[in-house]
Amino acid sequence: MNRGGPLSDLLTADDLDRLEAVEEVDDDNFIRLIERLGLDRRVDLRYRDFSGVDFSDCDLRGCDFTGADLRGATGRNVEWDDTTILTAADLDRSMFVVEPKRPDIVQRLPELGKEYARIKRAYWTDQAMWVMDSLKEGIKNPIERQALAMSLYFDATDGFVRNTILQFVIHGSGREARLEFLNKIMTNRQIPPGTIASALQTFGRVLRQDDQIAVALLGIAEDPGTPPAIVKEAVRAALRNRYILKHNRRVYRLVRAGQDTELENLYIRAFAAAIGVDHATAVSEGRAQGGVSFGEKVTMERVREIALNVWRTKQSVEAGPRHEWRPIFRDIGSRLEFEPYVMRLLSELVEKGLKLNLDFAQAEESLVPA
Repeated sequence: MNRGGPLSDLLTADDLDRLEAVEEVDDDNFIRLIERLGLDRRVDLRYRDFSGVDFSDCDLRGCDFTGADLRGATGRNVEWDDTTILTAADLDRSMFVVEPKRPDIVQRLPELGKEYARIKRAYWTDQAMWVMDSLKEGIKNPIERQALAMSLYFDATDGFVRNTILQFVIHGSGREARLEFLNKIMTNRQIPPGTIASALQTFGRVLRQDDQIAVALLGIAEDPGTPPAIVKEAVRAALRNRYILKHNRRVYRLVRAGQDTELENLYIRAFAAAIGVDHATAVSEGRAQGGVSFGEKVTMERVREIALNVWRTKQSVEAGPRHEWRPIFRDIGSRLEFEPYVMRLLSELVEKGLKLNLDFAQAEESLVPA
């Protein structure tokens, strides 16, 4: 690679070494590429443009895609869970929230009993999609369609098929039917805890715009008979909801009672994201381990650390090919303004009810390190 010219003025020697490393790699696996580049999945994927990326055969657990453009992202054999952070990311038409759509294969399902036995055996990806199209196109009566889908869900043994059916029910049913289905899942003693946890996350992710689902999830978490592991999953799912601040006291009580650091961190991020992108950025940046926490005292030293990380992220984003994508700290142009702005954002979160331990006693000193 020619190291002279305008590019070298913008990139460091390490950046150029990474570009050379990419040129030498004959591999389109996303995770292997970022590892070859020496990128940290917990920090370096934030606010990036990954629209249309194929994540096939990738383990995305632990990846932080905060504010990233993931529109149209696809993939097969992809592993991801709640450690895959998608706060403020654009997930439109992506694998992270998808309603199965395939060409029409059958015109109708003639006899529910006979077709039930056949559909029940469809445990592979393409057949699962066929099941959804069959239910959609073949059974016009919504009550019958719902009943058959529920029966298939409870008898399915493959996790992907079960989750596909669940998404079909969520997307194709009214609010009351969804809540009824959620209640049946919670009261069915034959369903293993892992399946219940997965269902709660699907409800929380797909219906993050539905306040009634948040209420239902919090009710599950507050039920004395709910096992602790399921309580945690219900709270996690509720934290995805955009209306979660309406129930802040309930959520905060559940989070603190759980004494779970990961859940506390998710709560802080969710609270801040409900206020604004910049607020979410302020509590997320600063440490690869997860940003601001309940247990720490946020001093001016910590504010400087957050501001420096945000400034570096902003510089990196704006230098990219899509610098207009999800601008962070949009109105802050000068490096000198970053620390005061971070202080303001954190203070506003406290005013809104987020219980952070702020200690800006040295705020009168110079806010920019020498």
